[in-house]
Amino acid sequence: MGSLLGQGAQGGNINGGSPGPPNIWGLYGLPLTRKSDWRGGPIKILTWKRVIEQKRNQGNHKWLAAKFLDHNATINAPKLIPQDYRVIAVDGSHIDVDRHSPIKCVVLNIGTVIFTYGSNPSAILNSSPLTYIGDSELNIFDGNSTSRSPLQGNLMGVKRAVMELKFLADTLEDYADGTPTLALIDGSLILWSILGEQEYVIDQLLQEQFLEQLYRIKKLSDKKVILASYLSYPDTSDVINSLRICLCNEHCSNMNPCEQGCSLVSGIRDRDIFIKYLPDSSRSSLFQSTSNVIEKYYGEEYGINFYYLNIFNEIARIELPNWTANNLDLLELSHSLIIDQCNKGLGYPVSIMESHEQAVINTTDRENFKMLLDRLLAEQGINYNTSQKDRSKKYRWV
Repeated sequence: MGSLLGQGAQGGNINGGSPGPPNIWGLYGLPLTRKSDWRGGPIKILTWKRVIEQKRNQGNHKWLAAKFLDHNATINAPKLIPQDYRVIAVDGSHIDVDRHSPIKCVVLNIGTVIFTYGSNPSAILNSSPLTYIGDSELNIFDGNSTSRSPLQGNLMGVKRAVMELKFLADTLEDYADGTPTLALIDGSLILWSILGEQEYVIDQLLQEQFLEQLYRIKKLSDKKVILASYLSYPDTSDVINSLRICLCNEHCSNMNPCEQGCSLVSGIRDRDIFIKYLPDSSRSSLFQSTSNVIEKYYGEEYGINFYYLNIFNEIARIELPNWTANNLDLLELSHSLIIDQCNKGLGYPVSIMESHEQAVINTTDRENFKMLLDRLLAEQGINYNTSQKDRSKKYRWV
């Protein structure tokens, strides 16, 4: 474990001593270019973490900025994997409501894989299709049934995330036997897309359903179950935004953009920093998401933490719930098992690859499903009109 503190940075002593800017850029090797890059006068600080939190609390910053959980910025190498372990991964795909069809329905397919390694290796691959049809299944109603939100588009994506986690919880409850088990999902544990929905929608999909599945998985943590999500080549800037807060000038609206401290990191993503300083297979320090989705709806019990991982010279973001991140054994095990999965998948977790293959609804599947609906309507003697656009897809002139 090596420290990144002090690499290529200018400024004052972050551990006390002479006042001045925190040696924050030394964390990730980004040197300040001018003494005037830190404005607002000398600041006495004990640690760079305290500066970030102090300025976060005092300022009116709208950036999504991570909390630094580790005392120092660290590089962590993977530990040895256990002889026997299991990986369970899920993924989903769906056919949304077709506005051209007289039958309003949604098809959701959940792919699940169970890979067991060690003394008794095995592989189980499942595909579980679900159909939603009728008003009661295709809408989310408020408590009085006076308002409804159609289960389509963005909202269907949220429902799919809920069902993926439910299938994962179901499978984990069946297989949790004390064998170290990595439970993987593709994407984020943070339901970003729920923002902007009606409160009754958030109550039902997020608080009553999604968090319920998290609770079920949490109860299995004493059986060495590790929940993690994998985001390949993330477009996030949570860590960079924390550094922006440190560089932010108060009352900078009248300044030239080149004089604004935060402009130094404009356009930089977290992956741009970590790809330079994380050796292959190593992970970064641990951070905590401060997303308003988490702070408003998840609460501290279901808080989401994350670290960055260098996989085959590509950065991935690994998200973990609080109970996994706060357990050092489970945290380190998540690291080593994900590395092993990526090695087996030549740079991407093989379990997620295979769960995707089980879940995907390809073009042929979609066409066959539509033909099946048409045949069922014809057998019932039901004629229906469709749009000119839909007919044009069936009969090509050229």
